[in-house]
Amino acid sequence: MGVWAQEGNLFAPGVKVLATLESTVAAWSPDGQRLVYATDDGIWMVEAPDFKPPYRLVRKGRGEEHPIEQIQWSPDGQKLAFVSSRPGDNWSTIWLADADGSRLRDLFPPGIGPDSPGVRSIRVSTWLNNWEIAFVSGCGTECAILGKINVRDGRSATIRVGNVDGEYMWTWSKSRAAIRTHLGGVCIVDLLRPALAAAATCSAEGCAACLEGCATREPPWQGDEYRVADWAPDGKSMLYMSGSSCAGRSSEEDSSPKDRVNLFLWKMDNGRQELLAPNAGWATWSPDGSRIAFILLGEPRYNDARRIIATDFAKGQPFRLYLGIMEASTYTVAT
Repeated sequence: MGVWAQEGNLFAPGVKVLATLESTVAAWSPDGQRLVYATDDGIWMVEAPDFKPPYRLVRKGRGEEHPIEQIQWSPDGQKLAFVSSRPGDNWSTIWLADADGSRLRDLFPPGIGPDSPGVRSIRVSTWLNNWEIAFVSGCGTECAILGKINVRDGRSATIRVGNVDGEYMWTWSKSRAAIRTHLGGVCIVDLLRPALAAAATCSAEGCAACLEGCATREPPWQGDEYRVADWAPDGKSMLYMSGSSCAGRSSEEDSSPKDRVNLFLWKMDNGRQELLAPNAGWATWSPDGSRIAFILLGEPRYNDARRIIATDFAKGQPFRLYLGIMEASTYTVAT
């Protein structure tokens, strides 16, 4: 891992290596001035502007067989949460420390938390605020518990238990999250409301709204597969990709696209879903919510309103990739 700045160096014109840090687990502080990273013997920090010398915050000399798997800062930059195994029973747990490495403590000591006295796996999903952490813990094959814990008093609660495929994607306000579920569905978790307008046909447990994905019966599968792309900055809308028809699946493990991918907008308050562009996906919002950037498969065709209505993409044929920028208010596009 390198920390880079704009100056000359052999790596590329205009790039200067400020420090080389041997780690694959790291996290920037919310103010962008501190970088913490994990090694086999603990957690270290470097600070801007020169990022050296590093100094150790947490000594955790358990070697490469018991690595620190994840680090996350609290939103105010005052605390660090990280995941590693517990001495003695080797169960995964979430550790909490102040930003200077002091007051290190286990948030899920033996006898406390999901699947007590330990869990098969546990990860920090996000900090919900400065005193609550959302976490995901394993509860069996393709099953995960989404819970939250108050780091002030240690009280924890379960938000959802269900099947998952990937990580929860949270809104900026941390009031909603989306997760891809088993067999290509999407589940929306809302911490403020148990059900949304889009939830009329939702059968997935613990979801305020959902896209069902493939039918859970023997092949041939029915329905469509979906993937979460990005939340709008205000958390009221979500971009998602409608992938291939489930009829193309050969097994439950087969989730690769077979024929198409389309970009949709899903409004949470009224449940409306609208096709934004065919043969498009991998989209993200601009920070102010005024534009949507996306990848387009094939050369686009437009209508008179400058909206994409088709591309020349054909399965099995060569095609070009385009970067599209869409106005969020009108859905007009420039590529």
